[in-house]
Amino acid sequence: MGSSLLCLTRYQTLLFNPIKKTWRTAQCSTLFGQVQPASCTLLFDEKDADTIFSLQSLNQLSEADMRNIFVSIRSIRDRIHGTASENWLWVTINEIFQTSDLDEEFTFDPELRDIKIKVALQHLESFGLVERAENLSAYVQFELINKTCEESQLKFEEYGKAKNLPKAQIKLFNNLIEAMHLAKAEYTQQDEPVPLDSLSDESGINPKELTSRIRELQQAGVCSAKIPLSFLLTK
Repeated sequence: MGSSLLCLTRYQTLLFNPIKKTWRTAQCSTLFGQVQPASCTLLFDEKDADTIFSLQSLNQLSEADMRNIFVSIRSIRDRIHGTASENWLWVTINEIFQTSDLDEEFTFDPELRDIKIKVALQHLESFGLVERAENLSAYVQFELINKTCEESQLKFEEYGKAKNLPKAQIKLFNNLIEAMHLAKAEYTQQDEPVPLDSLSDESGINPKELTSRIRELQQAGVCSAKIPLSFLLTK
């Protein structure tokens, strides 16, 4: 039993310690205290190297990428304000990508694409090219999946039961769904941003909680939504 336990410990060390350090200690003892050399086989396929370098390249941002993203934001600003302005503007990550010259090699994964653009924005902010207030966004763009409020609420109630959400929480979400349907009826343009304050007044939910609750409605299949980023271009 002692030998087996010691062997197991040695193999755990072999798995979790650095290879160089492990190789020095990779030995198993027998019941009689005799030492026997242990073998370690490193499995590696040369083809994996291309995959690893390819994956690493997807996470990298080039100077051209950041230039394209900055030019995209500036073109959106010029379209909205006409020229350089001290007024803030609200832009979604998707708008930045769609109006940029970023090619398909930038990334094929939408989630990774959003992360890379946000990282680029952090760099542009540190360079003093933009000021960003992502957490202070006062608007939301959303599309409701169902045509009526009742259908949307029924869909979320089914989602809430599956997630074991408290009835009080489901009621709050239903209030938000009703507020979103009312907002869509009020705003004539489908893609027009809706003020979070307006949704807060209608639903009775704190504006600081609305973003996370709207994302929960997305997961439930009630709506699709985009939270615009707030920008002020300084160059």
